[in-house]
Amino acid sequence: MRSILYILALAFLLTSCSQDTDKKLRMSVGEDHIYLNDGMERTYKIYKPSKLAENAPMVFVLHGMNGNSTIAYFHGFNALAEEYGFLAVYPDSHQKLVSFDEKTIQAQSLTKQASMAELIALAREEAANCNDGDTFLIEYLTFTCKDGLPVTYNKRWNAGNRDALFDGQSDVEFLTSLAVSLQEQFKTSADKTFVAGFSIGGIMSYTLICQGSDTFKAAGVVAGLIDNNVLQSCPPEPKPIIHIHGVEDSQNPIAGSEEHKFIGVRDIVEHFANLNDSISVEVRQVNKNTNRTTYLPESGGAEVQYYRIENLDHLWPGGYHGGKKLDDDSGINASAIIWDFFSKL
Repeated sequence: MRSILYILALAFLLTSCSQDTDKKLRMSVGEDHIYLNDGMERTYKIYKPSKLAENAPMVFVLHGMNGNSTIAYFHGFNALAEEYGFLAVYPDSHQKLVSFDEKTIQAQSLTKQASMAELIALAREEAANCNDGDTFLIEYLTFTCKDGLPVTYNKRWNAGNRDALFDGQSDVEFLTSLAVSLQEQFKTSADKTFVAGFSIGGIMSYTLICQGSDTFKAAGVVAGLIDNNVLQSCPPEPKPIIHIHGVEDSQNPIAGSEEHKFIGVRDIVEHFANLNDSISVEVRQVNKNTNRTTYLPESGGAEVQYYRIENLDHLWPGGYHGGKKLDDDSGINASAIIWDFFSKL
């Protein structure tokens, strides 16, 4: 009886320790590291597991618009890194200058959002009567006066190579050179360096798999699309990709956006799947809301997976949402699914 009680107590203790470890991995925020890129200090966080073997994989995780490395840090990759022994990296994007003239408003589709259109109208009225360099706050946005117009910044990846709007910063250059630097520092595998991203981070992941494929060997995209210019210039080589998208995505519609020249998600994944000489298609209903289509290469090439999720808006399934309670009936954990895909490459 004592032996049984001892075993039960030990099991309880191990379970408690495991839960405490999981909680610590979720809640502890990593410190910022600095990387000098083209004369500018860029920041990133890393999670190094307790056991990191030589030639271990490395996964970059890219946050969404106006997000940061801390939000990405909570998506669950730390626990996966600890369990499977890979280096997790969380870079920060730079700021993009946005000037709210009529052309920019139309390009950003702000006029379709009544509350935002009203906010910008107030900002333009304020800017018409202030001096260059003056700042003012309207609701949640800080504006600066420049040439009679309101300008502001938002944090986003430079996925379309529009460097002039990002202080000349190329994020393809930043992320690929950071990856190579970390490969050398931690002796990780150059053949198993992967990237995953949410929203604009997913769009940036597509840019990296096209323009930085010498460094990044596979991409995991959640609620992201692809810049049409990037797609048209993407080298026609097989690329392992996993794409996860909600049918109700209000920010990056699953059907694409004609105005922003984004094609639909199915067309994106089929474009990359068709880079193989030939493919077979497997369709599986994962749960009541989630359907997975797998494009398998039959004669070389790379596998492509597509998770289509009903009743899901613009969020990372099973991930951290900044403490907000959002509807997530996906029944999946995107981080675990993406790592499982990467781990088999």
